[in-house]
Order: sequence, then C-alpha cells, then structure tokens
Amino acid sequence: RTSLKPLGVFPEDLRSIFPWTSFFVGTQRDNLMKEEIIAGAHGIEGRYPFLDKRVVQEYLWLDRNAKNEYYKAPLHQLFQAVKYPFEVGKKVGFNGAYSLKVGEESLKVRQGNLELLENSLQLREEWAQVKRREAELQAANLEVTRLEESLSKRNEELDAEAARSDVDQMQRIQMTLFTIVPRFAAMLHTATPVERGYVFPSPTPVQRVNGKWRSVEIVTCVTGGKDVVVADFPMYRLFRATTPLQTLHNVCEDIKWKGIDDRLLKYEEFFRETSQKSRSKDVLYLVVDGLDLFFNDVSEVSASPAKENLADITSRVIAERYEALASGPPRRDIVMSTERLCGWGGAKFCSPEDEARYPEAPTDSKYLNAGGYIGPAEALSEMISAVLQMKRTATGEHKEKGRMSDQYFFKLYFWDHQDRIALDYHQSIFGNFLEISNRPCESDFAPMCAVKPCCTESDNFRRFHQIFFSRYKVKGCAVWRKNNLPISWHGNGAGKWLYLLALDQLSVRCGPAANVTREQMPQDIMAEMFTKYEVRSQREGNKWPGGFLTSVSRHLMEDAAMRDRSELPVECRS
Repeated sequence: RTSLKPLGVFPEDLRSIFPWTSFFVGTQRDNLMKEEIIAGAHGIEGRYPFLDKRVVQEYLWLDRNAKNEYYKAPLHQLFQAVKYPFEVGKKVGFNGAYSLKVGEESLKVRQGNLELLENSLQLREEWAQVKRREAELQAANLEVTRLEESLSKRNEELDAEAARSDVDQMQRIQMTLFTIVPRFAAMLHTATPVERGYVFPSPTPVQRVNGKWRSVEIVTCVTGGKDVVVADFPMYRLFRATTPLQTLHNVCEDIKWKGIDDRLLKYEEFFRETSQKSRSKDVLYLVVDGLDLFFNDVSEVSASPAKENLADITSRVIAERYEALASGPPRRDIVMSTERLCGWGGAKFCSPEDEARYPEAPTDSKYLNAGGYIGPAEALSEMISAVLQMKRTATGEHKEKGRMSDQYFFKLYFWDHQDRIALDYHQSIFGNFLEISNRPCESDFAPMCAVKPCCTESDNFRRFHQIFFSRYKVKGCAVWRKNNLPISWHGNGAGKWLYLLALDQLSVRCGPAANVTREQMPQDIMAEMFTKYEVRSQREGNKWPGGFLTSVSRHLMEDAAMRDRSELPVECRS
C-alpha cells in the first residue's frame, strides 16, 4: 500500500543530522559532476534550479511537520493546488513506457486524475494476486519471527561493523575537508582585506589613452544571471572584480531576459544613442560577455610609468593593441575576437564552403567569435543593426542556421565586410580557452579547424588539466598562455573546463578574485564542523585516540594492535 508519509522523517532539530553526507558531497557531487561533464562535452552550461541555495534554504526553514506531512510535501501541495495529475506518495524513476502501454492497459489523464483502464477480469486476477501475496506475507512474518533470535546473536558483529562504518564516514569527511580547507585558507591569505563583500575598481580619473582615443569603456549584457554560481565561482562578480576599467555599461541591468535577441537589441539601442553624442567620438567600446569572461592584469607588459593606475595602464594597452590590429592597411574600425573552431551555436560547424570564405591567417585561431569586439560607437552601431536586419529577414537555410545563435549572422557580415573588420588572430585582446590538436578524434566527431585532422582537446576530461598546466601560467591576477597575455579570457563552449581551472588558480593568487570567491565558501558550516569535532574530542577524553578527525573505539584499536603483533617474529614482540 502506498503511504502518504515520506520515507525519511526530518527531526525537530536539523543540527542532529546536518549536513548529511550527500548534502554537499557523496551522490550529490557525483551526480552533479556527471551532469557537468555531459553538458560541458556538448558546449552546454547546466542549470539546477532545485539546487539554488535560496530554494534549498527555504525548504530547510520549513517546519518539520510541514516537511514530514507528505512525501516531497511542497510538490505534493503544488500539484494538488493546480490539479496536476500525479501518483500520491510514490516515487517512479524516468520510464518512457510507463504511461504508454499498449492496449487496454494504457494509462490516460482524465479530469486531473490518473485512471487505469482495466476490465473486470484483470481486476479479479489482481485481487487474487493480492490475496496470495497476503498469505505469503503471513508466512514471511513467521519466518521473520524465527530469524529474530538468530539476528540478535549477531549484535556484536553488527556493532563492530557500525564502528567501522563510522570510521569510513569520518575519513570521507576528512578527505573532503583536506580538499576544501587548504583552498579556503589560500583564498583568505590572498584576499584583499575588506570587511565584507567584493570590491569594484575605484573611480580614479583616467588620463587620455593616446593622441587618438580619450578612453576605453566596457559594454556587456547581463540580466538576472548576475548572481549565478558555477563550481563555487560567482561568474558576474568575478567579471566585475577583475574589470580594471572604471566605466562599465551593463545595458541589460534592468530587463527581464526573453531570448537571445534581447542582447543585440539592447546593444543596438545603446550604440545608436551613444553614437549621436559628441563625447563618444574618441571613445573605444569593448563589448564582451559578462558571465564567462575575466580580465587580466596587464601591468607587466605595459611600458607605462610605475605610478600610473591600473585603469590607465589597461586602457593604454587596449588602445595600442587595437590600433595595431585596426590600422591596416586598409584601416578597419572594428576588431573581433577569434577561436580555433569554425562554427557557431555550440555543435553547429562550418561546411567546407564556409571555411573557404575565411582569409588565410597567421595562427590556428582564424575563425570569428562573436563573444567580443571593440571599436567606436558609430561603427559598432552600424554592424549590429546590419546583423539584426539579416536575422529578421533570414529565410530557409540561413534562418535555420541562425535560430539558436547570432554568431552565424556575424560571420555572414564579416565575410561580406572584411574591409571593415579585423580579426584578433594572435588573441592579443580577446583570449579564448578553446584548444585543439592536430589529430583525429577518438569518436566520429570531426570539427572544422585550420589544421587537419583536428579534434578539440580542452574539453577532454582526461587531459584538460594537463593541457592547462603545460600551456598556461597564472601570475597574480594574470593568466598567460605561453608568452601571450591577452586583455581578457573567454571560457565559452569547449573551453569551459580550462576557464574553470583558471578561475580556481586566480581564487588563490589574485586578491579581487579571492575576495568574491570566498564569499561562496560555506565558512559557517566548516567552522561548525570543526567545533563539533573539538567538542567530541573533549567529551570522549581518553577514548579519543588522537589524530585529525579520527574516530575509532579503543577496543577496535587494541584488536588491530594484537593482530599486528601476532604477525611479528617472536623476538620482536616486546
């Protein structure tokens, strides 16, 4: 019989069980790692709304009676309120055939209730089965009674097994803390000393960049994802914390995200209005994604005076690198980022005909990436308006190719306007973590690259850590790739794993990155765990054998010692 009550019962005081093993680690982390690997391998960024810390916190805050009233009580009450059909108190795994059985056994939804269509013969047969099972249960009860005496004799063995299980659990917690605590300690050491929160660059006056450009300003579009956290990293806050320039325009700050077109529409509106202002004529605008990008500290490669602030240094380096790429001949007003994979929209790749439309390049990073571009407002306004117009009027193959990504239309615009756009082949401004190798893939995956054969390797779970530490070096707040230090690093698609490794290194080496990352660490929980172990060691006194988080009863230790002694030669047993 199906019970309305949940299988587990929450106690009055959550502290007696919290945190249980799978709350932070265990199957929780294993399942998340599986989903992250699968999503990352396909260039997808996973989201887990039921694991949002606010959702989890609200559920934990519920009164124990509310949580224990039904199995998954909040969903139970929601489904009842909206009259959504469900089987009460029953957990059924994913099973496509469950509601699609053939013939008269088919299930269907009628007036908000799940009804099983069966004829009377089937009902009688099932009733007979129920009676037979009742008889079997009665016999089983007798057998259970008989076995209770035998089971009671095993109490001592079970107690010993429970003690060993306790040791195993403690060791797992210990290993988890060994992983978390040193990293957290390094963050605390690196973090800029502030009372709370993270620090944005201070508004210092910026001197004119050079004779042509007065300043460089950043433009991005981030809506409700400003608080998104991936693998303990607050993405937008890291973007802001590493931004060296004082002027940042988030054109999507106060809008609700409706679709991919929102970003270009807000960019078009911003640059159309900005280009009409006289102050914008000598300003460079750097357009970048705000949720998978961070900026480098480029002071090491600048020839600027030692006392110049970081905002001035960065603006000067950006303007110099922009001019080096845009000056031509011919002069081109827009510089766009590049990557090593010819495609758009994740798994959509160029055809040989598309690849042939790209000009020859001095590096393997020869393909346009729409995640970053820089130029004056008027030129950017013209390009974005043209891209939107192409997208609005697209039909047939073009409409299908550009359905999920605007990058396809940026490529079309570039192919027809190569006299207006320069590509950042050496990634001097826009760094990209996507890495490839000159070898075929182990599967039938065959992406289009500048080298043939080709396969992506930055998304290879077995090798991406080797790739990162052999090609990249983190020095303070700067991530170098061999001898190249770009202005920014983009972690899109197949480059996501290297991006996360870079953030992990920055979180223990770069003050601003350490500041915002430590805010996500469960500081109170870790402190409480250490307090519990300290109290336990004091309470158990001489029964506590010592060692960090080690817990084992004295008689087990003595038994182990005796076994060890029995294996020694007689002359050594003293």
